[in-house]
Amino acid sequence: ITSYTIAFNHTYIDTLQVVKLPDQEETLENLFSFLVDQIGGSYKISSNHIMLLSEQEIKATYQQRIPEVLAEPVTIEGVVKDSVTFQPLVYATICLLDEEDKILKVGVTDDEGTFSIESIHQPVSLRISYIGYSTLQVVPEVSEPAVYILSPDSRLIEDVIVTAGEVTYQIDRNSYQVTAKMREGTSTAVELLNKIHDVRFNPVTQEIKVGTETAVLLLIDGLQQSQEYIRSISPDRIQQIEIVHAPTGRYLSEGYSAIINFKLKKDYTGYDLNLTNFLIMNAGGNNGDDWVMMEQPSLNFSYTKDKWNIYGFGGWGRSRWNTMVSKEVEYKDLLSFITDDSAGSEPNNLYKYQGGAFSAGTNYRLKPDHVLSAEVGYEYNTNSTEDIFAFRTYAPGKNSYEKINNQTLNDLKEKNYVGTFYYKGKFTETFELYSDLSYNYYSTDIHNHFSQQGATKYQQQNEYRGNKNQLIFNLEGTWTFSPKLSFNSGYMGAWRNYLSKNTEGKTFLDYDEIRNKLFAYVSFTPDEKLQVKAGTGVEYLYTDNNQSHAGRWNWQPYLQMNYKINPWINMNAGYITDIRYPSLYQLSSLNTAIDSILTQRGNPDLKSALRHTVTMRVTFWDRVIISPVFKYTPERISDYYRQENGEFYRTFENINMKQYILRTALEQPIGRSLNFSANLYIYKDIASLGTLKHADTGFLMDTELDYYNQKIHLGATVNYTRMLERSMMLQGYQMINSDGWYVNVVKQFPKQNLTIRLSWVPPLDVGVRRDQEKWVNTGFYKESTIHRQDVYKNMILLNVGLRFRKGQVKTNNKQSQIEREEREKQLIGF
Repeated sequence: ITSYTIAFNHTYIDTLQVVKLPDQEETLENLFSFLVDQIGGSYKISSNHIMLLSEQEIKATYQQRIPEVLAEPVTIEGVVKDSVTFQPLVYATICLLDEEDKILKVGVTDDEGTFSIESIHQPVSLRISYIGYSTLQVVPEVSEPAVYILSPDSRLIEDVIVTAGEVTYQIDRNSYQVTAKMREGTSTAVELLNKIHDVRFNPVTQEIKVGTETAVLLLIDGLQQSQEYIRSISPDRIQQIEIVHAPTGRYLSEGYSAIINFKLKKDYTGYDLNLTNFLIMNAGGNNGDDWVMMEQPSLNFSYTKDKWNIYGFGGWGRSRWNTMVSKEVEYKDLLSFITDDSAGSEPNNLYKYQGGAFSAGTNYRLKPDHVLSAEVGYEYNTNSTEDIFAFRTYAPGKNSYEKINNQTLNDLKEKNYVGTFYYKGKFTETFELYSDLSYNYYSTDIHNHFSQQGATKYQQQNEYRGNKNQLIFNLEGTWTFSPKLSFNSGYMGAWRNYLSKNTEGKTFLDYDEIRNKLFAYVSFTPDEKLQVKAGTGVEYLYTDNNQSHAGRWNWQPYLQMNYKINPWINMNAGYITDIRYPSLYQLSSLNTAIDSILTQRGNPDLKSALRHTVTMRVTFWDRVIISPVFKYTPERISDYYRQENGEFYRTFENINMKQYILRTALEQPIGRSLNFSANLYIYKDIASLGTLKHADTGFLMDTELDYYNQKIHLGATVNYTRMLERSMMLQGYQMINSDGWYVNVVKQFPKQNLTIRLSWVPPLDVGVRRDQEKWVNTGFYKESTIHRQDVYKNMILLNVGLRFRKGQVKTNNKQSQIEREEREKQLIGF
């Protein structure tokens, strides 16, 4: 697939003529030599521009009569622009013609879409042609430069394709060419993902999913940047998208299960400024007094000039989610709590969030293949969760109940600072080197307050401060010995310290972690059908929690194979391993009150979790995927309830987890304007620890019908999602995500660079489960919690984007990213 532009004379070349290209891969020169042999004529390649001439055109040019020479040359100047976007058209063909429409002189527009042609003969008309546009022939302006507008021609081909198809299957990834049709109805990079088979971007939750994986990293040209910045890049800048299903190297230690790599068009200079606002409103009165549930304005910019590239992101947001929760709890031989339904139906789970994120970076190109870069980032947020319960309490042996009111308030303030320096260089045609150094400082203030009023009064208040310091160094080299053989090897070193204290200065956690990891992989392509990649990573992990210390080895073998059975069937199979590390809130032994009896406490003795994944993915006709998956995590970090010395704790433990998944995915275009997609997941989870064992099964579904009208730039989508999933715990389960319908309408105003996207979640209960449940049974403690999701009914989402752009921006290069410190996930993922 090529990003070259093509200039040709529409009068002499039939754009509807079908030419069959060779099946095998060819160079660009060989392909165009083959093409002109079929249509007759010649071609010329200059920079990123191809001029195509037919034999008829050449003959007409040489057979024209010799016109009279002017006393003084005449100069024709102007600029050529797109009638829809009003952007300049680069390398459009300009022909000066005489009264018989014979060519006097030919020129092309430059990088700004302008041209200046001097002629010793008097032109009668001016003809402008450009691939994908209707040819324009007008009387030229001689006195001053003029603006010439070309309109898109739907009869002409939209993209130049010199490979057999739009999908390329590789060892660990699939590559997709981004066509003009894919860009229809999209205004950002993430909106393009819904046009990729087996990838989904949910406009309601803003979540990206590759297959069944949600731990997805976004890259630009194989390099890493601010994730918020990447999400908002213009689709017009993207030439190709790679979906990496089996990451290797340092990415396995950063917790990513899939990678999406956006490859940009090259060698352009310009700027890009994008203003957006994302608003969620509740039209059904299901969110208490807060009809505005979320607002999120943001600004992105990028500017490239000569050797410099500067980019940045700034965003702010606030959320208000008010939901209903009912709860039933039993402490064996002690007490039971049951929500008092007579207390009313006002929301009793109140969540508030406010925060911002800012990042900026610059790249400097020392030489064409050597780049230095720096990026800084800052995030802050304050959020609070307030639970208000009216309970009836029952004591053993009593026939009557007592009423109590519980209030739990958790306030959290977080700040996060990141800085990265890196270098990337290509020393020879066979060797590339990459290195980076990143520092991260994270701090959090936690305020936990519990009060109980009624028959029994009780209060508890806890205040803590925690922080993280982290330093990461990466060094990686790639050797390409031949098109069939390459070798990749590198080193990753990381140091991390967690410190947690209360306001009186008592230390609850002082945790150090040191990682040293080496990895090496060999990629081999024995023939055109088979590709193999194999290798391993070996990591030595040392931890010290100020009470005990330990060192352990983690081996991460890797084997991936891709086999193209025939032109319609492709099979990919592999075995990979990746690691999850415990977070601050899971390690710190500080106490936070859940109710008057149950307390949450971290576990400083948690181990990192090594996950083994065996997968197979068979693709038919680039439309249907069947994929069985097995995941085994012998030390997965999970919630765990325990009773010690008469006290009840919710803490964390390493447990065994097995997951079996069978997934099918379908993508089916219906004509030019309609597209249907469907995903079905059947899963079984088994959790165990010692003699304890818990298993569960379920199925999930995601279907979508998408329509777009290119003429009026209007699109519509109807989606049904059944994704309310039981996340397995050893002693129960916690449901996450949601079910629902949504209708999405997008209208683009190309001349104003404006996109308006309006989504509606209708109050339909057909096929929708509104209860997000949590169920725990330990023998000594039982809990049944129902979190009502009526807040989703009649929800309206409005996303407005305004983009100012000139030219196309060169790639921004950053490969390393500090992993964000995670808190415990909220039930509603906003």
